[in-house]
Amino acid sequence: MDCTKCSISKTCIFPCLMGNGLKTAKVMFISDNPTELEDEKAEWMTGKAGKLFRDLLRQIGLDVENDCYFTGAIKCPTPSDDKGNQRQPLRDEIANCAPYLEAEIKVVKPEIIVPMGNVALKSILGKTGITKFRGKAVEHNGAIVFPMLHPTLIFRQPKHGKNFTTDLMNLKVLVESGMESLTKSEVDYRYLETLEEVEEEIDRLMESEKIVFDIETTGLNPFLKDSKIVCISLTDAVKCGVTIPLEHPEFTWPGMQLDMVIGLLKKLLEYKKPKKAGHNGKFDMKWLLYIFGIDVQNYAFDPMIAHYIAVSEERGGHGLKDLAWEHTDMGGYDNALDDYKRENGIVGRYDQIAWHILREYAAADVDCTMRLWDIFEPMIESHPKWPQLFQIYMDASYALRDMEINGILADEKRIDEFDVAYRQRIEEIEEKLREFPEIVMIEREKHKMFETRQLEMKKPKDERDPVILKWNKYKNFKFSFGSPAQLRELLFDKLGLETPFLTDKGKLKKKSELNIQDYSTGKETLAYLADKHPITKLLAEWRGLEKLYGTYIAPAKSWIGKDGLVHPSFNLTGCVLGETLIRTNKGDIPINQLCDYDISGEGQFYPLLDSTLLVFDGETYRKPIGGFYNGFRDVVTITTKQFKKSITCTPNHRLGGVVTWINAGDVKVGTMLKIFDDNNNLTTDSVESVTYGKAETFDLAMDSYDKMTFASMYFIMNNGKILFEGYLERQLEREAELKATRERVNKELGIN
Repeated sequence: MDCTKCSISKTCIFPCLMGNGLKTAKVMFISDNPTELEDEKAEWMTGKAGKLFRDLLRQIGLDVENDCYFTGAIKCPTPSDDKGNQRQPLRDEIANCAPYLEAEIKVVKPEIIVPMGNVALKSILGKTGITKFRGKAVEHNGAIVFPMLHPTLIFRQPKHGKNFTTDLMNLKVLVESGMESLTKSEVDYRYLETLEEVEEEIDRLMESEKIVFDIETTGLNPFLKDSKIVCISLTDAVKCGVTIPLEHPEFTWPGMQLDMVIGLLKKLLEYKKPKKAGHNGKFDMKWLLYIFGIDVQNYAFDPMIAHYIAVSEERGGHGLKDLAWEHTDMGGYDNALDDYKRENGIVGRYDQIAWHILREYAAADVDCTMRLWDIFEPMIESHPKWPQLFQIYMDASYALRDMEINGILADEKRIDEFDVAYRQRIEEIEEKLREFPEIVMIEREKHKMFETRQLEMKKPKDERDPVILKWNKYKNFKFSFGSPAQLRELLFDKLGLETPFLTDKGKLKKKSELNIQDYSTGKETLAYLADKHPITKLLAEWRGLEKLYGTYIAPAKSWIGKDGLVHPSFNLTGCVLGETLIRTNKGDIPINQLCDYDISGEGQFYPLLDSTLLVFDGETYRKPIGGFYNGFRDVVTITTKQFKKSITCTPNHRLGGVVTWINAGDVKVGTMLKIFDDNNNLTTDSVESVTYGKAETFDLAMDSYDKMTFASMYFIMNNGKILFEGYLERQLEREAELKATRERVNKELGIN
């Protein structure tokens, strides 16, 4: 088809590539735009990803030749950017191609439309965010629209593989059942807006065997000055839910009734008889305890954790909205809320959501959680090892909630020292790098290109070269050591170095098709080239320090809250089982790397966050990497025979790398502690010794955004092995300070 509306039509083989498939097809798959290979073959969904996708469609029962139509929102391939990836289509290109896509839909009249990218999604539903809307079927203009990820993305980011597979199975259901699969169950949601209604419901729930609770808040951080719990929802049965307003601007409790409502909630949630559940309930329990002083008791189930253990241990995909689509008929129950947030530009603050929308959404939250409880609990109980593992996670929810509330004391002086030292070393490396003639050459070439562009601007407008006009970006050009494109030019062009490592896009190409943009400049390449040219070692050091500085040092002071503390945020499902049990939501700070850098220039290695853990009896004084103060407390040290490690903790410590020990009085020498062996089977390990005492203790944690190592008295299980991540790895030898600390603690303990 001849189309010259856009400049990209001049650079492709087959301008305006229309779809392929029968006009009677049931399902239309819409990509964003054709790849160069699809343009070359004049056919959509080709290459490795296309072939795989067609095979998968056949496996779920689709007749690819007769029932599937493949096309795209943009009909010509867009040019590749300086990273070797096709750039995103421009607005005018999308607008110019829109009539062609509309015509295809009108002719084919598909029962199901599958947008497979952000551009396609925007073209069909007017929404953006394919990873957010994927797997969520809606009815639109007489057809079912079911967004999915493009198979090419799965090659580049395998982490999406599980969601892709789930979406394929749901597509099969949609094809077989049509709109019937979107039919929702009848529900009974109520909204309690009088004290009498609340009292009656709380009294009823007090007799229930299990209760789901959920709160909506003004944000993620309860420690901010204006943080509020907007409402709470409760249920004890599926297809039911009640929502109670607390501090929503559209509703105000008269007089002291809000305090009375909070008191009723406290009575219910602290009542030990009913089992409690919440999706990511640690979040809700932290808010309830910190804001209202409600300490939820008998927290017995969390579908997020159950899904993580019993269904998928991959990171992500454990959210309530995703599980609603995958395991219930409630998929899309948050659509009205999302639409309202998008239309009004609301991010996070649920007090800004209209009450009539929020209350229904909140009731649906607990309904969905209850349904998942019924689905996942039998899965956990069916496995011989999972119940014990699940209980560890439930105990961990309490322990980590308390750690998050307690916070960690950051050493602002030490942060300043790190800031100065890192910036100084980064600047020193940059100065050395800029002395290399190849970098000087690149900068001169770019300056010359900008001068050429300035001369081009003196020509009549219709005579100017559009390629040269783009060189305006080289004004005041300075080589960027973080730019992959500029590093490729330096390493592979100017220096003539070679690497076997490819970019994600390069991995999809044949060897004969590779160009300079397909070669990786990642850490594996710099390590490979370390002995090939001296510049590579400097680049590797610069990159490492720049990442540590930008991620962990520069923002460190911003982590400190109004109370002077950094409040940690732990992620219970942040990794694959078999790695670490507990992590923060973004991983662990690389303590060893931070400490290995000598900021003093005198061979002294100091931690970023500084606290003292003093083991009892006045004999052992160690400096862990960071911590928050817990006060002067009873402690017990247990040495296990198998691991030859001394575990110091408070008697009622919930974690500890072993499953449980209840209190110091129950722990005697020779007591058998439950653990998992190397094969992940439940076994026992005898205690070599137990010692009692008192200690001024600090529990180690990490900041809520970029994480200190989970260490010291909180331990991590890895298939039964106790890991002491960063556990007293470096004992700083600052004798004067240690002596003063030793004398102070000895005085507290009454030791001469």
